[in-house]
Amino acid sequence: MRTLSHNVVGTNFTHTLELALVLQDVEYGADGEILGFDLYPYAEDQTQAVRRAILQWEFSWDLAAKIERMALSEGRALADAPGGQPAVYRALGLDAAFGAEVARRRQERRERRGRSELRVRA
Repeated sequence: MRTLSHNVVGTNFTHTLELALVLQDVEYGADGEILGFDLYPYAEDQTQAVRRAILQWEFSWDLAAKIERMALSEGRALADAPGGQPAVYRALGLDAAFGAEVARRRQERRERRGRSELRVRA
């Protein structure tokens, strides 16, 4: 069953990101080609739907430009999807600083749980 979400640019974010990546790799637009949106926003404000679609596409396009092609190519060449994922996640902001922040937050939660367990036992 199709839902309205099938008509929204970026609903399947990874597919949209991959499309932007492939279009960049084949230099789509270098000779003036343009991308068209086939939108049917019958259940929402049409102007806002078009603005949102353009904004989401431009965001995906800019994000795809940040992906390290060499690292991604190595994963593709080996048919190793997990091997190519770090290049994509780095473009999304998953870097060492983010990893350190997650580790810090998780440690804080463990420490809070430990303190609350001591209160319950006492």
